[in-house]
Amino acid sequence: MRQHRFSEEQMGAILSEPDLGAVVEAERNRNVSAQTIYIWRRKFGVLDADGVKRLRELESESTRLKRMLAEHEMAIDTLKEINRRKSLARRCVERRWPRQLSGVVRSDARAS
Repeated sequence: MRQHRFSEEQMGAILSEPDLGAVVEAERNRNVSAQTIYIWRRKFGVLDADGVKRLRELESESTRLKRMLAEHEMAIDTLKEINRRKSLARRCVERRWPRQLSGVVRSDARAS
């Protein structure tokens, strides 16, 4: 994963500067492009450093939970497929040899 060059505190400080000359000054002083500042503003809005940090934590937690949900759904689908195959195999056996199976069951019932 790509490493971030600026910390949440630095992003918050850059975004909290006054709007009029902030972009030009930030480009010069902090070596940040105007596009980056506008992207940060669009993404983080008026959040302070703690808000930005919390937003990143929530995004990573959301990603982790989505991955867990996908894995859980895959496991459920796998179990359903296994169960479907077992039931199909059982029906094929019962259709192919119904007399032999019923005879085995009857002979077992007589023996006991």
